[in-house]
Amino acid sequence: TGSAVTIFCRTPPGVTRVCLNRFVPNGKWFDCTPQGAQEVFEFSLQNMTHTNAGVYYCEYSKEGELTQISDSLELVVTGVTRVRLTHYVPDRKWFDRTPQEAQEVFEFHLQVTTQDNAGVYSCSYSKGGEWSQNSDKVELVVTERNVTLRCYLPYSSAIFLLCRGGNASFPKNCSQQDHNTFLIPSVSPRHRTTYRCFGCLKEKSLLCSLPSDSLEFSI
Repeated sequence: TGSAVTIFCRTPPGVTRVCLNRFVPNGKWFDCTPQGAQEVFEFSLQNMTHTNAGVYYCEYSKEGELTQISDSLELVVTGVTRVRLTHYVPDRKWFDRTPQEAQEVFEFHLQVTTQDNAGVYSCSYSKGGEWSQNSDKVELVVTERNVTLRCYLPYSSAIFLLCRGGNASFPKNCSQQDHNTFLIPSVSPRHRTTYRCFGCLKEKSLLCSLPSDSLEFSI
């Protein structure tokens, strides 16, 4: 894969047009017009990959009419045609990629890594439609972080509220407790939002402070 291949079409006398055709569902061809009494015409196929494999043949035309078709030639492209990264989970998940040209190393990027991505992975390779044995396995360990938020109020004897999302006038998803430390365990992208603190007097729970400045989590 990745190399150039040249296919030669020998030009019969009187031919005014030469085509190199490839047998594919929609048909694909390369046209050329011989210069003068050109006996052999070259078609150079650059950067060959498995997508270029197939059966080719030459077509010859004279004054717009097809006059002759050459014998067919099968072009076989060797090398790895597909790479698979397998994640060993109950329903077995995998990621397939197709190498570009003579690619020796292939990278798989796992975006937004969470505990769901943790586990054992291995690579396998397809060549000519047959899959190789799995590579040595590698285990991905994902550690999660705990975050603590503290609310500060200018007076004591208060009930603290930490609200997630919404706005200052209409807070949402509020947690209430009688101390100012809020633990957010196993922080992940689902916690990406804004947080605000409120304080209410214990004796008068409907009398609450204005909201604090918002804190935005960027994870």
